[in-house]
Amino acid sequence: MTGAVLFLGDLLVPQPTRKPAQPEPARTILWTSDLRDTTGGRATRLALKAAAHAAFEVCRTRPGIRHLVLAYRADSAVIPALHRRAPAVAIRLHAEIEQQAGRDVDVVLLDISDLDDPGLLHERLEELSRQPAGLAGAAALDWREIREESIRHAANSDYI
Repeated sequence: MTGAVLFLGDLLVPQPTRKPAQPEPARTILWTSDLRDTTGGRATRLALKAAAHAAFEVCRTRPGIRHLVLAYRADSAVIPALHRRAPAVAIRLHAEIEQQAGRDVDVVLLDISDLDDPGLLHERLEELSRQPAGLAGAAALDWREIREESIRHAANSDYI
């Protein structure tokens, strides 16, 4: 089974060029948000929350979604503050989907400011998409954490 990933939001990550022989319904949403042009920590945090809300709305209308990855790029000056805020945003978004959509969807906030291998990111997303929901829960990660291991393992390590 191939993991089907739906690419939405800002165009920060190119979509894969190879298409599956038999398309499947999306199991994972990658919502990307470019926060580099936002000025100041507060505005950046608000922009991240707005992206989370938009991703939630899409996820809510797609009952087959099991994983939501909200990836973002930000200015280096605000990244430390975003890393402190991201776990709370992931937990809140995970809880909102559970309460309002009535299903368990893993939520991962992913800082891709240092992304240097989009192909590997595609592999990680497809790997995650083949997993059932409930294995990653809610996590906040950065690109370095998933370079050497799966999103699931990195999320579990982050949780522990």
